[in-house]
Amino acid sequence: MTGKILVIDDDQTILEIIDGVLDANSFQCLKAIDGEKGIAAAKTEKPQAILLDRKMPGLNGNDVLKQLKNDPETKDIPIVMLTGENNISDVAKFLELGAQDYIVKPFNNENLITRLKNVLN
Repeated sequence: MTGKILVIDDDQTILEIIDGVLDANSFQCLKAIDGEKGIAAAKTEKPQAILLDRKMPGLNGNDVLKQLKNDPETKDIPIVMLTGENNISDVAKFLELGAQDYIVKPFNNENLITRLKNVLN
Protein backbone atom coordinates (compact mmCIF):
# COMPACT_ATOMS: atom_id res chain seq x y z
CA MET A 1 0.00 0.00 0.00
CA THR A 2 1.16 3.48 -0.88
CA GLY A 3 -0.87 5.13 1.86
CA LYS A 4 -4.30 5.95 3.22
CA ILE A 5 -6.31 8.56 1.34
CA LEU A 6 -9.48 10.00 2.86
CA VAL A 7 -12.15 10.97 0.34
CA ILE A 8 -14.86 13.32 1.62
CA ASP A 9 -17.74 13.61 -0.86
CA ASP A 10 -21.52 13.51 -0.53
CA ASP A 11 -21.85 11.68 -3.89
CA GLN A 12 -21.73 7.90 -3.37
CA THR A 13 -20.91 7.33 -7.06
CA ILE A 14 -17.87 9.63 -6.89
CA LEU A 15 -16.73 7.84 -3.70
CA GLU A 16 -16.93 4.45 -5.47
CA ILE A 17 -15.14 5.71 -8.60
CA ILE A 18 -12.29 7.22 -6.58
CA ASP A 19 -12.11 4.09 -4.40
CA GLY A 20 -11.55 2.02 -7.55
CA VAL A 21 -8.92 4.40 -8.93
CA LEU A 22 -7.04 4.54 -5.61
CA ASP A 23 -7.24 0.77 -5.14
CA ALA A 24 -5.86 0.18 -8.66
CA ASN A 25 -2.91 2.42 -7.71
CA SER A 26 -2.19 0.68 -4.37
CA PHE A 27 -3.75 3.31 -2.14
CA GLN A 28 -6.14 2.48 0.68
CA CYS A 29 -9.33 4.54 0.32
CA LEU A 30 -11.19 5.80 3.38
CA LYS A 31 -14.61 7.29 2.59
CA ALA A 32 -16.71 9.89 4.36
CA ILE A 33 -20.14 10.92 3.05
CA ASP A 34 -20.18 14.38 4.68
CA GLY A 35 -17.98 17.04 6.24
CA GLU A 36 -18.56 16.08 9.88
CA LYS A 37 -17.70 12.42 9.24
CA GLY A 38 -14.71 13.53 7.18
CA ILE A 39 -13.27 15.65 9.99
CA ALA A 40 -13.78 12.80 12.48
CA ALA A 41 -12.10 10.31 10.09
CA ALA A 42 -9.17 12.68 9.49
CA LYS A 43 -8.54 12.80 13.25
CA THR A 44 -8.90 9.06 13.93
CA GLU A 45 -7.37 7.61 10.76
CA LYS A 46 -4.54 10.11 10.12
CA PRO A 47 -4.62 9.73 6.31
CA GLN A 48 -1.61 10.66 4.16
CA ALA A 49 -3.83 13.00 2.11
CA ILE A 50 -7.46 14.08 1.75
CA LEU A 51 -9.56 14.52 -1.39
CA LEU A 52 -12.29 16.96 -0.40
CA ASP A 53 -15.44 17.84 -2.33
CA ARG A 54 -16.33 21.53 -2.28
CA LYS A 55 -20.13 21.37 -2.55
CA MET A 56 -21.76 19.30 0.18
CA PRO A 57 -24.84 19.76 2.37
CA GLY A 58 -24.10 20.81 5.95
CA LEU A 59 -20.42 21.64 6.23
CA ASN A 60 -19.20 22.48 2.74
CA GLY A 61 -15.67 21.79 1.53
CA ASN A 62 -14.38 25.25 2.41
CA ASP A 63 -15.68 24.89 6.00
CA VAL A 64 -14.10 21.44 6.32
CA LEU A 65 -10.83 22.74 4.86
CA LYS A 66 -10.73 25.61 7.38
CA GLN A 67 -11.45 23.30 10.32
CA LEU A 68 -8.82 20.75 9.28
CA LYS A 69 -6.17 23.43 8.68
CA ASN A 70 -6.92 25.11 12.04
CA ASP A 71 -6.63 21.86 14.02
CA PRO A 72 -3.10 20.92 15.20
CA GLU A 73 -3.96 17.22 14.72
CA THR A 74 -4.86 17.58 11.03
CA LYS A 75 -3.22 20.82 9.81
CA ASP A 76 -0.29 19.04 8.11
CA ILE A 77 -2.38 16.59 6.06
CA PRO A 78 -2.25 17.64 2.37
CA ILE A 79 -5.71 18.43 1.00
CA VAL A 80 -6.74 18.34 -2.65
CA MET A 81 -10.08 19.98 -3.39
CA LEU A 82 -12.55 18.35 -5.78
CA THR A 83 -14.76 20.88 -7.54
CA GLY A 84 -17.27 20.99 -10.35
CA GLU A 85 -16.18 24.54 -11.14
CA ASN A 86 -13.05 25.82 -12.78
CA ASN A 87 -13.53 29.36 -11.50
CA ILE A 88 -10.13 30.94 -10.83
CA SER A 89 -11.37 32.91 -7.77
CA ASP A 90 -12.66 29.66 -6.19
CA VAL A 91 -9.31 28.03 -6.85
CA ALA A 92 -7.45 30.97 -5.31
CA LYS A 93 -9.72 30.69 -2.24
CA PHE A 94 -8.92 26.96 -1.79
CA LEU A 95 -5.21 27.67 -1.96
CA GLU A 96 -5.53 30.63 0.43
CA LEU A 97 -7.35 28.40 2.92
CA GLY A 98 -4.51 25.86 2.80
CA ALA A 99 -5.39 23.34 0.08
CA GLN A 100 -2.34 22.01 -1.79
CA ASP A 101 -4.12 21.48 -5.11
CA TYR A 102 -7.50 21.10 -6.76
CA ILE A 103 -9.05 18.76 -9.31
CA VAL A 104 -12.01 19.69 -11.49
CA LYS A 105 -14.78 17.10 -11.92
CA PRO A 106 -15.25 15.17 -14.09
CA PHE A 107 -11.61 14.17 -13.59
CA ASN A 108 -9.20 12.04 -15.52
CA ASN A 109 -8.05 9.06 -13.38
CA GLU A 110 -4.36 9.44 -14.31
CA ASN A 111 -4.48 13.15 -13.52
CA LEU A 112 -6.06 12.41 -10.14
CA ILE A 113 -3.27 9.95 -9.23
CA THR A 114 -0.50 12.21 -10.56
CA ARG A 115 -1.74 15.21 -8.57
CA LEU A 116 -2.22 13.07 -5.48
CA LYS A 117 1.34 11.72 -5.73
CA ASN A 118 2.62 15.31 -6.18
CA VAL A 119 1.09 16.47 -2.89
CA LEU A 120 2.38 13.37 -1.12
CA ASN A 121 6.00 14.04 -2.18
